[in-house]
Amino acid sequence: MQHRLLFALLLTSLVVTGPGFARAERLEHGTFEWSFAGSGSRESFQLDGSENGDRTRFSMITEVGYFLTPVFEIAINTGGTHTSIEPQGRARKKSNSFIFGGRLIVNVPNESRVTPYAYLGSGVRTYSGDEALVGSETASILPTMGVGARYFLGDHVSFNMQFDFSKIQNDNGVLNADTDVITFSFGFSTFLRRP
Repeated sequence: MQHRLLFALLLTSLVVTGPGFARAERLEHGTFEWSFAGSGSRESFQLDGSENGDRTRFSMITEVGYFLTPVFEIAINTGGTHTSIEPQGRARKKSNSFIFGGRLIVNVPNESRVTPYAYLGSGVRTYSGDEALVGSETASILPTMGVGARYFLGDHVSFNMQFDFSKIQNDNGVLNADTDVITFSFGFSTFLRRP
């Protein structure tokens, strides 16, 4: 179901922006992209069939990308997430995590202001916070994949929207606590080109 939804979003973005790969000046080879994005999520969870609750996450991430061609971009990213967990009938617990990852982005350059893209990546997370909440394991994020679109406000700045799916293993540092996360995020990018 999730793969069909990602495919439908990518197909829709291709139709909306129109055909053609005719113009790629904004995303030419050698261009660097610096981006900043934020997101939030509210999740319900159940652990081992014995504990229910709600989890709220707020994430901020920054990324540096390099365009190998107008279509292919490689990027590394880092950021943090603040998590608040409210188990039913118990006190709220809080944690923070540090994220480091990378991804391969496939852009669809065209003549409009909107440039859709899809990506595949992975990463790791480390945690700190309430002892009862945070384990000692490093979480792996494998895979993370998604689709998005950049709306160019000018030649060097874009407003970005992204929808992604991540599979997190050892979530919150707890061994075998695996989580599927769907996120919708907003952000901005600036582009630096070779002279």
